Amino acid sequence: MSDEALFRQYKESLRSLNEGEFRLVIEALREDSTDGLEEAIGDVCPAWLENWLESLEVEELYSVDSDEPPVTGFGLVWDRGTDERWTYLKSTDDLFHGEKVKCGRSGLTPEKIWKLVQEDLEEAGSNVVYGDASINAALVPRAELEAYLRKALAEAGFSRMEADSGLPLPEWIEQLYGAEAERS
Repeated sequence: MSDEALFRQYKESLRSLNEGEFRLVIEALREDSTDGLEEAIGDVCPAWLENWLESLEVEELYSVDSDEPPVTGFGLVWDRGTDERWTYLKSTDDLFHGEKVKCGRSGLTPEKIWKLVQEDLEEAGSNVVYGDASINAALVPRAELEAYLRKALAEAGFSRMEADSGLPLPEWIEQLYGAEAERS
């Protein structure tokens, strides 16, 4: 499908988007602007698409500013209208449709979120210990992340985050989640 044909047909679900459309929707949601959509389409954003964007929500789970590809970001996109949820993957080059999450937002427990994050981190080769990582502390459980990072650092032979040039893990976790006493 060429760029001129992007969003010419009404879409009912995230599943119906091709890769280019999916990327543009996620970018529009992350930037809170339809400018990139309109530039890619070569026209104003169709009314149906603007209305649909209002029912979509994006939540980044983690990102890594790193020279270690392939994944530099991982998140969720949710359609409040259908309660359909998909993952997305951001690489150094592009943004991709991930997999459909088998439950809607209400069924996405901290344990299920951790499972998604852990699977993606493992596929990405633990690049989170090599680069400047940003984790969504509101959604990614602290204890599970800390245990995972402790193991990943040991396997990489590092004692600090960012390939041994950043903070020690306890300080990094405290900076992200707050002091141990503040945990809920």
